[in-house]
Amino acid sequence: MASGKRHITLDGFSTVENFASKSTGRTPKAPLRDRERHGQHLTDQYEVLVNAYQEKRDQVEQPITEDLGIYVNIESFPEVQLPLDSLDTHDFKLYSCITTDDEREVALVFIPEARRLSFQRKLEQYLDPEKDSDKGFPRNHTLLASIADIRLAELRSFWTDNPEKFPENNQQVIWWELWLKRRGNEEPLQIAQALAERIGAQLGNTSQYYFDSAVVLIRASITQLEQALELISNLEELRRAKETPDVFIHSFPIDQRQWAEDLADRVQLQDGISTSVCILDAGVNYHHPILSLANHQDFSESWNPAWPHFDAYNPPAPFNDHGSRQAGLAMFGDIQQVVLSDNFVPVNHLRNL
Repeated sequence: MASGKRHITLDGFSTVENFASKSTGRTPKAPLRDRERHGQHLTDQYEVLVNAYQEKRDQVEQPITEDLGIYVNIESFPEVQLPLDSLDTHDFKLYSCITTDDEREVALVFIPEARRLSFQRKLEQYLDPEKDSDKGFPRNHTLLASIADIRLAELRSFWTDNPEKFPENNQQVIWWELWLKRRGNEEPLQIAQALAERIGAQLGNTSQYYFDSAVVLIRASITQLEQALELISNLEELRRAKETPDVFIHSFPIDQRQWAEDLADRVQLQDGISTSVCILDAGVNYHHPILSLANHQDFSESWNPAWPHFDAYNPPAPFNDHGSRQAGLAMFGDIQQVVLSDNFVPVNHLRNL
């Protein structure tokens, strides 16, 4: 924890208002189903996925991680919420939940091998009338009556990037962002290295940690990575590795100026915008030819009035352009994409502080 540092106080920039929640919380409800028909439907699906998993599991070597299990997709009925609390317990581990275009929720859940019978017992209790509640609802009604289908998860189930970027060719070798969960004493980087060796993939030489997640780069095909579902239990998500704009950053100043002028000519500030972005950082260079389009001196403040509004190359003071970089990110997102494009670039913010 940092010590001996001044705290930022925002006196005069805020007003006190009573908090009022716009929602009453997540209270999933599911209508009564035909118990026998629906319960048997889920029972059959669960048996199929367990058998399919076991068949794949028997074809691979000893898994790399200790906590073995099954990744499944649990899909709700249209416009029915899944009781996520019931899918993130000591029996199940919830990884993600998305909503499809037809208003269905799809939860990605990991079921440890030691707990695979837990879901089966819930189905048996649901089908047993003697387990009904005092109000006549089947046991585990809220959970099971909300589930339309349950299937074995595929590699695409972990994809959190733009759907159009998912490779169409299973044999195409690309760089992926592999997001791994830090769990117990297991070291994600060692797991990634062991996975790369096991499936014959190439591991990148950089990694990044975000709280309890580790992100590594791995070069492989879909066919190779599909084995990860049976080899490791801490896979969280997959994304396509992004190309960095090094070609622009390290080009000659005159070339950078031309790139900036071309982009500035294509920027369109949208009319009627009421959204603004506040950046609490090292300041924003509002003289920059691109940043000046959405930044202004009048909208920039510093904690100490004697401080400059942004850092500049002025030795011996250390230079820090982090705030300007954040402003660019807020304005454009992926700068490489907008620089290489010939299209107009809409900016939907009023001002950045």
